[in-house]
Amino acid sequence: MYNMMITLRARIFIFISIIVLLIIGISLLIIVMTRKGNATPPATGTEATTAQNDGVANAPAQGIVPTPVAGLAVRPQPTLDAQKNAVKQLARLFIERYNSFSSNNEWVNITEVKDLVTADVWSKISQYIGKNSGGTAVAVVTQAVSVSLSNWQDTSATVLISTVRDETRNSVTQHLQKNYQVEMLKVGEQWLVNKFEVVK
Repeated sequence: MYNMMITLRARIFIFISIIVLLIIGISLLIIVMTRKGNATPPATGTEATTAQNDGVANAPAQGIVPTPVAGLAVRPQPTLDAQKNAVKQLARLFIERYNSFSSNNEWVNITEVKDLVTADVWSKISQYIGKNSGGTAVAVVTQAVSVSLSNWQDTSATVLISTVRDETRNSVTQHLQKNYQVEMLKVGEQWLVNKFEVVK
């Protein structure tokens, strides 16, 4: 009886193995056939000659439409709402980061925003790098509580930001509210901070 169970187990194992091998074989056949069907045919002599006669390497022959490269997605242009939201978030990031610092952070708050600002703004804020706080221990954390867009043009925008600022000097903490107006400018395809100021 024990020998029959082994035989039965062996039969079941062989049967399952054959089914698995058939499935793998069919899958491989389908993959190979699909790849052969998608392969682009080689250029004929006429097409190659026309491309070479144009004097431009790899230029398609006239009347032949190049096929799109598989796997490359065309990135759609962001909608106007998405652009406005991105500009607001960029202004918010700048205000929070630039206005959050401590006396021993070696002006990281300034150096980290270099890529977010125009050359004019950078020339102004970079002047503070290396200046000391007069020996006073200072720590400032700024958080935006509201962000709104007050003006929008194709290449410029104005963002209003209300913040809460926790400022600690010599172990004494003050809670302050500050409002900022941030002027954004589109330089090429990138939005940058062009001006910012505290407003009432």
